[in-house]
Amino acid sequence: MVCKLAPKRWEELADTGPRRWAEKYDITKVDLEALQRVFKQLDSTNRGKIGPDDLARVFQRLEYEPPAVTDFGNSEIEDMIWEVDEDADGYIDWPNFVLLYGRARKDQLSKEPRRFFNLIDFMTWSRLSLCQA
Repeated sequence: MVCKLAPKRWEELADTGPRRWAEKYDITKVDLEALQRVFKQLDSTNRGKIGPDDLARVFQRLEYEPPAVTDFGNSEIEDMIWEVDEDADGYIDWPNFVLLYGRARKDQLSKEPRRFFNLIDFMTWSRLSLCQA
């Protein structure tokens, strides 16, 4: 089965960059710097994308054990990624990362997924380094 994105989502991802993010999501240079720091902490293997293994490491450092199976039949980590993975590759790359953060931050109707956003927001404000042993 091939998962195709709605054209609007592809356009939104294709039209990325600091200027666009600032215009659409009110993401400032300071916000981007904080997001880059969090992205680098999450991307523990330096592959340019965040996967299930990266989130598992962070949760381990937080001493949180995510459910192995949710109502949807996946682990909580897989669900968190699936909710925001625009290209359905099982990973969150930098444009997806900023897109999910910006959309959730601007969401006033609670229509955007919040679990990954909440983790990013926590890591943005936390002084703890959650991804280093």
